[in-house]
Amino acid sequence: RLSRGRGGLSGPAIHPIAVRMVHDVYRAVAKPAGVPIIGLGGVLRWEDAAEFILVGASAVGV
Repeated sequence: RLSRGRGGLSGPAIHPIAVRMVHDVYRAVAKPAGVPIIGLGGVLRWEDAAEFILVGASAVGV
C-alpha cells in the first residue's frame, strides 16, 4: 500500500517521509512502467535533492 494516510507536515520534517515515498513508488510503479517521478518535500540543500535522485526520482522540485 503506497498511501500513508494523514498530512500536515512540511519543511525538513517531511523530507525523510517524502524520500521513503519516492523510493516505494519508484519500486512499485515507476521502475516497472518506466514512468518518471518527481521528488519534492523538505529540500533545503543539494544533499536533500541528491537523496531523491538516489532513490529513483527523475527530477526534484524545490
